[in-house]
Amino acid sequence: MKFDNRYFIKFTFTPDQIEKNLKNAIKDLNIAKKVNILEVKFNYAYNALIKAGITLLSHYHVKIKSVPGHHVRIIEKLAQILSVLKEIWTFMLEELKLQKKNVENMSIL
Repeated sequence: MKFDNRYFIKFTFTPDQIEKNLKNAIKDLNIAKKVNILEVKFNYAYNALIKAGITLLSHYHVKIKSVPGHHVRIIEKLAQILSVLKEIWTFMLEELKLQKKNVENMSIL
């Protein structure tokens, strides 16, 4: 996966940093679930999304630069990564279905 060096830099996160980012994302998401004020709920949910994106990006050994539009770049990469993961899982599911069908056909013989 390619990362635009105008927005991302190579960076190796420690496991503690990754865990901290994930915990912060979950904390914000839990606050968003509990709050009844729509504007506050949105802000915490948005922050949780950004922090989750940072956490996911850390597995690619990249860190977002603090430049105008960096939140948008996080969301774009998050969507791109999740799209690729969806394709992988869809492929794997189809392969498993095919294997199951082959096993069932063998047992009929």
